[in-house]
Amino acid sequence: MATKLKTVIERFAEDREIRAEDFAPWSYNLHFLTTNEPWTYRNHRHDGCFEIVYVLNGCVEHQLEGQWHSFSQGDLLAIGEEEYHSIRGENFSFANLIIPVDFWSSWVDALNLEDPVGSPKRCRGFSIGIAPPQVGEIELILDRMFRHQQTFEGERQLRRLLAILFFQVFWSEVPEQPQSAPGKETTLWWAELVRRVEAAQVLPGSPRELAEIAGMSREHVARSCRLYLDCSPSTWLNRLRLERAALLLRKTNRSIPDIVFSLDYSGLPHFYRLFKERFGLPPGEFRRVFGDVPGTDAVLGESSVR
Repeated sequence: MATKLKTVIERFAEDREIRAEDFAPWSYNLHFLTTNEPWTYRNHRHDGCFEIVYVLNGCVEHQLEGQWHSFSQGDLLAIGEEEYHSIRGENFSFANLIIPVDFWSSWVDALNLEDPVGSPKRCRGFSIGIAPPQVGEIELILDRMFRHQQTFEGERQLRRLLAILFFQVFWSEVPEQPQSAPGKETTLWWAELVRRVEAAQVLPGSPRELAEIAGMSREHVARSCRLYLDCSPSTWLNRLRLERAALLLRKTNRSIPDIVFSLDYSGLPHFYRLFKERFGLPPGEFRRVFGDVPGTDAVLGESSVR
């Protein structure tokens, strides 16, 4: 559970809301709230910021424009800059993400989403239920955003999160465009590729397989990967494999060798080295610290694979 990264209950003690200048020049502020007691936060808004609440556990009630609505695990709320709102509940945990509205709008502009669905949602909020294949990925991204806050790795993870959200919120609503629509096809095929790869039960094993899934040349996929993710296709696939391994360590009691070989790693020592470089802990220790499944401490010892 992501909230293990912050065991102190955040009470929003300051008598003012977070503003973009509080965390400039970085692009976000992220914290988690967990409570087993009745909790309410007063009606408020964030000047110059777009706010996102993602429910990790339990149920919360959210009031916007005088109307209360209930949200549960896997639901995501986005609140626009001008929208006053309040939130209440008990026995819940959620992630609270604050993004400068200029940064949000720049993504809308860069992805050509102003028409037909971009403009209304640049200044107004929305709510969605995250598709089940993406729930674990979003929790893992939020984990990494929190642990790497105010670093370039955290900024990269923010962009991954927005890529998932923009596909679900915007591109899923865009009507089919005529062949002459400038710029749309490139954006849409790349978003569809990211969605298919990150939701796949078995990840592509090579850049060649990635290109086959996209129906594009390897060179075109490589150029797009560098443009949107600032890395090569091989690097992206390696990151996804490690993040998938981390998710399985947190959410299942599968043995480490089983996880390693299911993700097509050549051997345990190679995997252990890559995993520790990326997450800062060996796999067994990572599971002990962040695992959600009881009884997963008894795993293959690190000493046996060094």
